[in-house]
Amino acid sequence: MVKTLNKNKDIPKIPIENLIVGGVYQSYVSDIVKVLSIDKNKKEIKLYNVTGAFNQWISFKNIYLIKEIIA
Repeated sequence: MVKTLNKNKDIPKIPIENLIVGGVYQSYVSDIVKVLSIDKNKKEIKLYNVTGAFNQWISFKNIYLIKEIIA
């Protein structure tokens, strides 16, 4: 049985303003990511997904980081 996570209720996310460039975090799907840059004009965050070994841009509205690993 697979448990689905209701990301709005089960685990509180880290607010965008608390994210640090260079910080390493865990996402709600258990990926480990490093914040490479934050573009406030485009409202996007560039991450290096350590788990999947790729870079990605994610909009502020879709980012869901739950735990700080290293800052």
